[in-house]
Order: sequence, then C-alpha cells, then structure tokens
Amino acid sequence: MSDRQSRLSEQPRSDRKLGKGSGMTQHCPGEVAAHGQALAVLEVTTSNTRHAASDPVLDHVVSELEDRRRAVHVWRAEVPDRAPGSWLPALAENIRANLHRPGDGGAPSSVHAFGWRAAVALAAASSPDAPALVAHLGDGPGGAGRDDIATRKLERLLWASARTVDAVVLDSEWAINRAAACGVPRRRLVRGLPVVTSPDADVPWSIRDGARSPRLVAVGGVGPTAGTDTLLDAVARMPHVELVVAAPSDVAESRLVKARRWLHRRGNGAGDKVRLERFCRSLLEDCDVVVDAGTGAGCADGVVRAMAHRRAVIASDVGPRAEAVVAGTTGELVAPGDPRRWRDTILQLLQDPFRLEAYGDAGYERSRVGFAPARRAELMLHLDERLAEARPAPPTMKLTTNRTLDAA
Repeated sequence: MSDRQSRLSEQPRSDRKLGKGSGMTQHCPGEVAAHGQALAVLEVTTSNTRHAASDPVLDHVVSELEDRRRAVHVWRAEVPDRAPGSWLPALAENIRANLHRPGDGGAPSSVHAFGWRAAVALAAASSPDAPALVAHLGDGPGGAGRDDIATRKLERLLWASARTVDAVVLDSEWAINRAAACGVPRRRLVRGLPVVTSPDADVPWSIRDGARSPRLVAVGGVGPTAGTDTLLDAVARMPHVELVVAAPSDVAESRLVKARRWLHRRGNGAGDKVRLERFCRSLLEDCDVVVDAGTGAGCADGVVRAMAHRRAVIASDVGPRAEAVVAGTTGELVAPGDPRRWRDTILQLLQDPFRLEAYGDAGYERSRVGFAPARRAELMLHLDERLAEARPAPPTMKLTTNRTLDAA
C-alpha cells in the first residue's frame, strides 16, 4: 500500500445517508484546513459493480485536492443497473436537497460528477441558484467501444444533460469534437487528460520468461467495434502468440458469459490461444504487448494503464487512443481492420526486446507526468475559480420529460 493510500484509509470521514431509496452517502473529511469554499465530488455506481464502493483513482484525485488544503465532500450513490427513468428522479432530488447544505468547509462552490450516471443526475438536479456544476465524462458514452442502439440512445441523453451543466471535461479532442457536433456549446467543453495511478513499486521493465509463448492483452472491449475480429484473424496467423481479451472488470457475469460464447464462435482457428478474462493488474504485468484495435468510438484508459505498467502499446490510429499513444515513442499506431498489418507490427515488436523496453519506459514516464491525478485536481481547482468569477445560469433539465428519462 502506498503512502497516499495509507493516508486515505486512515483519514477520518463521517458517513450519512442523503435520502431514502438512492443509497447516497456523503463522505466528509475529518480535519481539513480549507482555503476557500469546499468542492463536492459525485460518484454513482451500479448494483452489479464488482469494485469496492470507492474508485481508487478518484480517491487519489480527492487526496490531491486535500493536499492543496481544500475541503472535499465526496457523495456516492448506488443505483440499479436499469434505465435512468427508474432511479434518476429520486437521486436528482437528493442531490438538489444537499447542494446548499453546509458541511466541513461550508457549502460546495462547485460539484464535479464523474461518469455518465453521475453527470445525468447532476444535470437533472440543476437550478438557477445551484453552485457550479461540472461533468467529467472521459471520452463520452462511446467509451466502451460499442455502437448499438442502446449506446446511441445513451449518447443523446448524455449530450442533452451536458447542455445543462456549466462545464464538461472530456479527455480527448476526438470526444470534444463529437460533443460539439451533438450540440454541446464549445464554450462549455474543457479538454482534460486521462487519469491513471502508477503502480506502487517502480519496478524496471523485464521481459517475460522466454520459454513461454509471447502474450498479448487486448483492451478496449469485446466485439467487432472493439477490433476483436481483427486481432483474432491476426493471432490465427501467429502460431506461437497468445491473446487475452480483457473484459471490463465490473462487467456483469451474464454479459461475461455471452462474450465468452461470442469469442468461442468467432475464434477463426485461434483455438486455445485465445481466452477472455476480467481486466486486472496482473494481466498487464504478465504480458509482452498491450493492443487496442478499436475501429472508432472508444477510450484511452486501457492503453494509458498499460503505459503506467511499462508495457509497449499497439493501438489503432483513430479515436482517443491515438491521442494517448505517441507513435515511435510509447508504442505503434496501426490502421484498424487490417489483420495482416496488425500481425506484421506485432511480430516486429515482439522480435525487438530493446524497442519493447524503450516503449515501456517512455510510456511509464508519459503516464507518470501527463496522466497523474494531480493534473485532474489542478484542473478542478482552476474550473472552480473560473466558474465562480462569472457563471451564466444554466437551464434546468425537466425531470417530467419521459422521452428524455427513458432514452437509455
């Protein structure tokens, strides 16, 4: 456990429910010397989440804020994994009731929502006298690499909500352009960066046991739009290379079973060389190269975490992942949908251990400096000050519009 994680676990916090039915809890710092007003952080999880209630990356961001002597209220809520119409009204009402309630450091001067559920709930709770509202949406609703009807409906709901808050933080120019094309005013769009916590131990890069087959870990989701078809075709032409497809760590078990069946049917001669596992740290530590062959929508979280673990990365040259990887420095960029080119790039990199090590070292430095939680904390403080100076009153999102609530 790192020193920062120790401070987080030892720091006294008071918990209390913020309303019936929402499962919303407020975590307030025990003793924080606050400079200025407090900030509030909103996180919403679902009942099928396999993580602990606390997101470790978000905890690091909160700790960075407290290191800068700002009081932080962390509000967490658990909702059913169903359409927003079933939980959004109650959660929004609970948030609205607490926006002006004082706590340690006073009432929050700004509220920062992380993830699409928190962003939609915060937008629904907005009012002309509310503090500044900021949504941190990563790379947007297409982050899972899906391109189906449900995702497109979710995108419409999310961008409608984004037009209600004061600022929307997105982690790539690709996501900003997509939000602007969906009608979100550019003046409210703020460029952020992915956030990742580096491994606790600064262990030098080391090549895996040469007696074992080279191993690839595919991040970015499972399915055609995640580029899984391309990788399966490429691996089928590499007899001694294994492929581990990493599913989201918090995916429901039923969805994991369906993904395994699809992968088995689509194996294309890869056979036992391919398997599906939940994403975890040990997958990155026990592989040679991390790949992301997504064809468009997606997020850079997987490749950024790989760089934090000193792993070379091969990613498709579209979407947010292409902005996170520096071609020829931290990894390689390849056009999606071309199995032969992916095979050639993978084999060339696996046959060059010196380049593997150089990419891993450069990626680690890039993630440690550019994608550290401190960068997100500094951005939040900057937004808090900027929005406090001149904040136009955002329009209120009406909860009674069934079409909006049931869009996802």
